[in-house]
Amino acid sequence: MERELWKTLYCLAKLLDKSWGRWRYRDADVLAIYFWAVVKDRPVSWAVKSENWLPDLLPAWFPPQCTVSRRMRKASVVRLLTAVEEHLLGLLLLGRYWVRTIDAKPLAVSHVSKDPDAAWGRFARRWLKGYKLHAVWGQGPMPMAWALTGENVSEKRMARHLIADLPGEGYLLGDSQFDVGDL
Repeated sequence: MERELWKTLYCLAKLLDKSWGRWRYRDADVLAIYFWAVVKDRPVSWAVKSENWLPDLLPAWFPPQCTVSRRMRKASVVRLLTAVEEHLLGLLLLGRYWVRTIDAKPLAVSHVSKDPDAAWGRFARRWLKGYKLHAVWGQGPMPMAWALTGENVSEKRMARHLIADLPGEGYLLGDSQFDVGDL
């Protein structure tokens, strides 16, 4: 996992690094050493030694520890580190809507209720009278799509309507109630 995380961070830093300047080491190369230290939860002085690297990730050359520490305070490296962070935050925000969950929750009323919209239905091996809240949730505080029905309405039937209302594409997770071919 650490290998993949480091590769992702380093590739992103190389992609976003537009400055070369008069430095012997690029800003992305300095950040590569810093990222390796952070991913391994070690000091930078540990990360600049070649014996602490995996053979296939070993950089061609290592800047000395004093160079990494000095360059980490330079405005260009701080800007690049900020750009990497903002890019990752943007990807995380995109991912908030990539995976969604769908489920229904029973909302019971008293069995002597005269509410004409409440219906009898099965829940957890027993009969109850009430409603059912069908919802699709992303990572936000509000459902992305929802409907309120009587307890007797099938989750599969409502899922077809809710899925049609969802924006974009992604993955939809649900329990075994939704394990049918057309969903």
